Amino acid sequence: RYLRNEEGLNQSQASHLYVAYNANGELGDAVTTSEAHGYGMLIVAMYGKRSDFDGLLRYADYFRNARGLLGWQQRRDPYTGRLVPGIEGGENSATDGDVDCAAALWMAARRWSAECYAARARAWCDAILAHCVHPQRHTLLVGDWAHPRLTGAAAAATTTDASMLTRPSDYCLLYLTMFSSRHQERAMEWLQVVNATRRCINTQFHLHPQTGLVADFLVWDVQQAMYMPAPGKVLESMHDGHFYWNACRVPWRLAHYYLHTHDSAVEGHLRAFVRFLEANCANGLVYAGYQLDGRPLVNYTDLAFLAPAAFCLWVM
Repeated sequence: RYLRNEEGLNQSQASHLYVAYNANGELGDAVTTSEAHGYGMLIVAMYGKRSDFDGLLRYADYFRNARGLLGWQQRRDPYTGRLVPGIEGGENSATDGDVDCAAALWMAARRWSAECYAARARAWCDAILAHCVHPQRHTLLVGDWAHPRLTGAAAAATTTDASMLTRPSDYCLLYLTMFSSRHQERAMEWLQVVNATRRCINTQFHLHPQTGLVADFLVWDVQQAMYMPAPGKVLESMHDGHFYWNACRVPWRLAHYYLHTHDSAVEGHLRAFVRFLEANCANGLVYAGYQLDGRPLVNYTDLAFLAPAAFCLWVM
């Protein structure tokens, strides 16, 4: 239903597969994102055919940017009919998409006993470390475009810029841990990322232990030397400091990690979220947005919020 082949990207007759995410045309001429592509590669690596995985990989290669990362969005040009990078920096990366794609390559290497996938995974992981990790704090950046060497931000910067942001929905802790064990030549660097991510999650839990809710975006607070929820719009909307359309994935990401590791560092956070759900969502209605103290922002729900919450409840 969602897997499409884009013909004519190059002279080859081989498939170039992508995951269509805008079938209803609600997002203009956008066709897919690196996030959707990462999900597709993960699913096919676990359950699909190798030929489909190779088709997805060829598509990713075609839209890989100069830093070795997948452009975050592609759209269909209305004049040529060809797929091209999205208008809003579509050639730049979004970290979670690349982390998922790299994880899928490691899975494929193991499933099909193919060193070629492991080599590709190492190269992708190298690119993530080089461009999507803060060089001093070891936390995940929101994308390659937010690296301090591009934003010009010093470690002691006092104004909010992209290099001071991190996005908890990118915290694919299970995959970061996987990288630390399989990307062996850079294992220590990945362990730094894992530990920085765990510390950041723990900090957010202690800010709102009664709900376990985290914000879409966090901002580095120079005075307190810690990440704090965004005070308002810092990148996407006035809800950047709320549990909204990015952070709704955090319960899934953390529960997935806990399911495989039983890491006590995230258990308290997950149990707080479960208690919040049990106390406030007895009717099964997980609202599509909350303030971090638990007050709902809207009076409707969406599967983007329901599915991660349901998975978290199942795990815990």
